[in-house]
Amino acid sequence: MCHWKSSGPMGIAIAAVVVFAFGGTESLHAQAVTVQLGQHGGQVTLIETESGQFTWNGSPVFHGFTLTAANGNDYVLTMVDGTWRAEYLTRFIRIALGTTGSAITIEQREDGRYWWWGLVESGLTVTDADGAVYRLTLVGDSWNAVFVPELISIRLGQSGEAVQIARQQDGSFLYNGERVQAGLQVMDSSGRAYEFVLRDGAWQVTTIATPPPTPPGRPAPSPVLVSDNLETHVGVQPVLKPGPDGTRRSL
Repeated sequence: MCHWKSSGPMGIAIAAVVVFAFGGTESLHAQAVTVQLGQHGGQVTLIETESGQFTWNGSPVFHGFTLTAANGNDYVLTMVDGTWRAEYLTRFIRIALGTTGSAITIEQREDGRYWWWGLVESGLTVTDADGAVYRLTLVGDSWNAVFVPELISIRLGQSGEAVQIARQQDGSFLYNGERVQAGLQVMDSSGRAYEFVLRDGAWQVTTIATPPPTPPGRPAPSPVLVSDNLETHVGVQPVLKPGPDGTRRSL
């Protein structure tokens, strides 16, 4: 019996055990073939049986066989011109963008990095077809996308100030946690009040008119109640008007 080892094509090491039979002939008993798994997957050893079949860890190996390396990557084995080769099997990961039905697909390369129109890292933001923004996060081995509210500044009249409203995933807006709707009021630093209005599909604010200040010493105007020939100002001395017979009367 004789043992031998040589280097085969593509750097594949080949070891064989030769058994000499009676009559001076010899037959191949077993052959071990070491296959390099891409650039980062290490090596595996295939065993060729007497029947010419190959096995890996006791499992039959054939052209197109997929195995998982110690680093977790998958490789496809192929036989080309009698030589075994192993090619990294790219892993594709689909990430849903919120609940809109939109998604992106990133690929994980052999070195473990992720790629989508460039290098992908946790914290990258992407924008879907509707303009919504999502932040990609990697937790363990799982990717997900978190909606990022869009902040929009609304000017408060001529005050030079502004407030921000946040666009939500469903298209609504929030201001200080409250849903924005027509009539919602805000104030600037001087105390002037404004209310939201929707114009041409965009939120704006309009100034709420305030009554002019009452001069000192004069009672504030009050609602006017009209009855027959008498005008009564609530909280103000009644004003008498002449009746049909020339007399003055009050209620």
